[in-house]
Amino acid sequence: MKETFVKKEELYRNNVALITFRRPDFLLVNLHVWPLDYWKFPQGGVNPGESSEQATKREFREELGSDKIEIIGKSNITRRYRWVKPIVINNVVYVGQDQTFFIVEFMGKNDDILLESGEIRQFRWVKPQSLESFIRRPQLDFESYWITIRGILDEQHSFFALKGINVRS
Repeated sequence: MKETFVKKEELYRNNVALITFRRPDFLLVNLHVWPLDYWKFPQGGVNPGESSEQATKREFREELGSDKIEIIGKSNITRRYRWVKPIVINNVVYVGQDQTFFIVEFMGKNDDILLESGEIRQFRWVKPQSLESFIRRPQLDFESYWITIRGILDEQHSFFALKGINVRS
């Protein structure tokens, strides 16, 4: 008798990342669980029954304590990445995330940002020309994250130019 094995499907959690800007800068966050020099754009998982747009607004509110954003658009570029170890969320085992990127304009002031969730240690506004030096790290798969961000900035360069932001290096 021949044995057959059924490979269990690996699940990736849906995730939104918020390429957040307020002319002429971009907003990056540093998580409490990271070294002080690790930065990324705000992001988070999409809950069951929630649209990506709803998740974008909820994540900004949860991480940065503000509703003062406008979703400008969605990138055609996505990213799939694996975690070092699977994570269980609501009794579902995920091996990584499928990331969708939204272009988001922050309409408020720094005083409108309230870091109360305990997830974010600090935020920082960064010039487009400095993004790579803040984001690109060889650890934690930040190298591929930076390559994805660079692709999105290239994809959206005409939009950002209209906003007075030069994203070309």
